[in-house]
Amino acid sequence: MQINDALETYTGDDEEHKSFAFMHCWYRLKDEDKWKSWRLELSTKQKPAAKKQKSTKDSTPSAGDEKINDEVVEVADAGSAERKRPPGQKQAKQARWGGNDACIATLDKMMEKKEARDKERDKAREASLEVEKASIEAEKKLAEATLMKEEKDIMLADTSSLNADQLQWIEIMRKKILARHMEN
Repeated sequence: MQINDALETYTGDDEEHKSFAFMHCWYRLKDEDKWKSWRLELSTKQKPAAKKQKSTKDSTPSAGDEKINDEVVEVADAGSAERKRPPGQKQAKQARWGGNDACIATLDKMMEKKEARDKERDKAREASLEVEKASIEAEKKLAEATLMKEEKDIMLADTSSLNADQLQWIEIMRKKILARHMEN
C-alpha cells in the first residue's frame, strides 16, 4: 500500500509525469541492512524545532528529549540475525585478491617455478657445454692426427728426385719436427 502511494507521489512530483523506473532495484535492495536502517532512521526522526532553547544546569529535560534518549533502534530484526552489513570496497578488494597472504603465496609459487626453470636451463647449458667440449676435443685430435700424418710424410719423403731448394726445405722441416718432438 505504501509503495503504491509512493509511486503515485513520485509520478505527481515529476515534471514530465514519468513513473519510477527503478522498482526492480528497490525490490532487490529494500531488505538490505543498510536500507533498513536508513528507513528506520527516517521513520523515527522527528522534525527539528525551529528555534533551539538554551539549556542550563537547572533545566529539566522536555518530554521530547526523553523520547529520543529512551529509544534504541535495532537494525536487524529477529529473522535476519545472521545477516551482516555488506563489506566496503577495501574489504571486497582484499577478499577478491586474497589479502597479503595470498599475494605472498602466489609470489612464492612463481619464484619456485622460476627456480625450477632456471635449474633445468642450467642443466641444459651444462649438457651443451659438455657436447661442445667433446666436439672441441675431437677437433683437436683430428688436427693432431692430420699434423702427425703431414710430419710423417715429410720425415719419410723420397729425396732422390728433388732439386737443391726442395731438398733444403725438407731438411729444415725435418729439423723443426725433431726439435718440437724433443721438447715434448
